[in-house]
Amino acid sequence: MDYKKSAICVLQKIAQHMFHLFSFKEFSKTHNQLTFCGLKVRYPKKEYIKAKNSNPFYYYKKNKLDITNLPKAEGKLRDLQLANLAILKQFDAFCSQNNLGYVLFAGSALGQVRHKGFIPWDDDIDVAMERGDYNKVLTEFNKAHQQDLYAEQFISADQASSIIKIRSKKSDKFFIDVFAFDISGNKYSVKQQIKYTNEIKKFRHNLQKQNTSNIIATIMQEKNKYINTSAPKVGSDILLGIEWDHSEPNWFLRYDTVYPIKNTIFEGIKFKSMAKPECYLKDYYGNYMSYPKKLPKGHSMYDNFNSEDYATMQELKGRL
Repeated sequence: MDYKKSAICVLQKIAQHMFHLFSFKEFSKTHNQLTFCGLKVRYPKKEYIKAKNSNPFYYYKKNKLDITNLPKAEGKLRDLQLANLAILKQFDAFCSQNNLGYVLFAGSALGQVRHKGFIPWDDDIDVAMERGDYNKVLTEFNKAHQQDLYAEQFISADQASSIIKIRSKKSDKFFIDVFAFDISGNKYSVKQQIKYTNEIKKFRHNLQKQNTSNIIATIMQEKNKYINTSAPKVGSDILLGIEWDHSEPNWFLRYDTVYPIKNTIFEGIKFKSMAKPECYLKDYYGNYMSYPKKLPKGHSMYDNFNSEDYATMQELKGRL
């Protein structure tokens, strides 16, 4: 018996088996994904790391510059911000014409309060809307012939999260994110809010682990456990739309944190704000007037732009 050949054959079979246990794929524009025996690990692309390390955030934080008095972004990042600002301006006009309410949300709410505009190292815009108005965006925005913009029901890569994006038809680099929230009809203690938030997160996580089909539809059914349709809405707690995996530790807001919606100035333009954005920001970020521990991922700022992307960016900026 040729033991050497037998050993080589065994090693080859083991290697082939191990190879099939591994899989590599692109997860997003900035990250790849390695899967081994069902375990998924996402890691950043080299070009993303290089671009991220050049972000001015690191200089500002290292030199302890006053976070409330930082200069505006420059170059491509600033142009990207202004292009998205033009989309927000058009969305604001649509909402005004159709009597729909919205508020600046997440990083845009933070930028509104702390910088009176964009966070200098950020590139996107987030808004939130009550469920009834949110649902009207999908049915009405595209009917309104909004130049070269359209509303899209965006589904995340893992099929477990959904929001509306208002996008440019000419380039996928430019958009704003629109999140839903529900007026619950309930009033909870903070302890109860945290308890129910953790219940929702656990429910979402278990669905993803089980590879359940129609995850979002199942999540939306679960939402009804926390909504009292027979109770008065005014004054009751607000629940962030659970079809998105929010990073907030508490997915409930007090009614008077959001309402009455007020006007605010963002990048020198009048938009809509929560009544008390500081209350929301304190719950979400803690000391929101300080630098974050790490630089957020960003969206299109690290993408490679082609000539059509740059032309679209300039065209959008020209609408401001």
